[in-house]
Amino acid sequence: FVRTWAAGTVNSIWYPMVTGWYYTGLLDENLNPKLAYKAYKYISQELYAATYIRQVGLDPMLRAYEFRAPGKNIWVTWSRYYVPITINLPPGLLRVLDKYGNSLTPVNGQITVLRPIYIEFLP
Repeated sequence: FVRTWAAGTVNSIWYPMVTGWYYTGLLDENLNPKLAYKAYKYISQELYAATYIRQVGLDPMLRAYEFRAPGKNIWVTWSRYYVPITINLPPGLLRVLDKYGNSLTPVNGQITVLRPIYIEFLP
């Protein structure tokens, strides 16, 4: 979702909606939301009114993209090779969230990135 937005792609979809090939999909066979659905729902809400700004060069082992939303900037970042990377958080930090929107607690102004996280800070 983030990479397609940054590339200027107008639309992106998740296929299939219901569990199918190799258990992919946003819903299970009983139409219950899977974790992928919850992550997709959260990113859609988080970036709804946001504008893509740039790719952020935090560390070569990370992917990081910056968006501007009303009252905040957002970095969406994750480890490229499933290796945990600790980064310094930007000034004006508002909050750090996991891919489902749950709060994460920074330690000494740093956070370790593995799976996708959202770093919100003042513009």
